[in-house]
Amino acid sequence: VEEEGVKHYVYLLDETLGLRAKSDQYILAYQIAAQGNRAYVVIDLKKAAIEELIQQLDFGEGSIVGFVTLGGREIICETLDEGEESSLEEGELVFYGQEFFQEIDREEVPLGSKEVNYKGEAYQFLYSVSVESGSVFCALVPVETVTGQAEDIRSLTVTLVILATVAVLLVGMMTVIGIQRNMRQISRQFGEVAKGDLTIQVKAR
Repeated sequence: VEEEGVKHYVYLLDETLGLRAKSDQYILAYQIAAQGNRAYVVIDLKKAAIEELIQQLDFGEGSIVGFVTLGGREIICETLDEGEESSLEEGELVFYGQEFFQEIDREEVPLGSKEVNYKGEAYQFLYSVSVESGSVFCALVPVETVTGQAEDIRSLTVTLVILATVAVLLVGMMTVIGIQRNMRQISRQFGEVAKGDLTIQVKAR
């Protein structure tokens, strides 16, 4: 059933049950036929539930996470610094209608990512398509955020390698100094043995 057909059916159901005023509280309706097609189960999916879910997803500073229905309704959540204002206008569609979104192969590649351009900025576009409803969870992550995290990882790795090298050198030097000290001590004591003192005890750490 096409979504427009589903919407029409659900709105009639809402009107019949006196629920039309609440219809703006959910993002989509999912329906499934009972055995024998004699009845349908219709489930309204609340917008608040989806909003709560995507607000928990953190893709880094400047990222935009969205839930997009087959018919083009969107729930959007931005990751902004404290005090920073959103660059999106009220009710603006972020994903639906964008060329990179329309190019998603829902059947062959329901999960993927690619680099795209959005409002003149480079983003990594991530998406996952629901096989059941055709809805898409997607995100736009600034490329600079991705590369910035890679730079942080590289810097951390270099720092750890340097610290490990210094630690190895210190341990090596201490080991060599200890061996030299022991060898000098043993050499002196063997000198005493050579003079005929067989009571010498050799101790080394």
